[in-house]
Amino acid sequence: MMSEIPERKARLYAISLSLMVGSMVMAVKFYAYWLTDSSALLSDALESIINVVASAFALWSILFSGRPPDHTHPYGHGKVEYFSAFVVSGSGFMKKVRAGLWLEVVHSRR
Repeated sequence: MMSEIPERKARLYAISLSLMVGSMVMAVKFYAYWLTDSSALLSDALESIINVVASAFALWSILFSGRPPDHTHPYGHGKVEYFSAFVVSGSGFMKKVRAGLWLEVVHSRR
């Protein structure tokens, strides 16, 4: 049980860092789009929103999974991390779908 605390702190640090860096990268991409009016930068900036939301959800799941057991969850809340992994991987799938739709729109205009 004691080894879980440093591991949890390391996970919180890593996902917090990921969320901060992802937010900064997203802001830079939107600023670059604002300067250049490039549709490629807009597309990349919009994709960054998915990354930031996925990181925020992962942070929430790590915080939530650390709750102690209660009468409705006698074994704790640790299983929420599995659900979070499913949602985050689904966001990766959605990025692929969006990219495929984008390519279809671009090629249909030609």
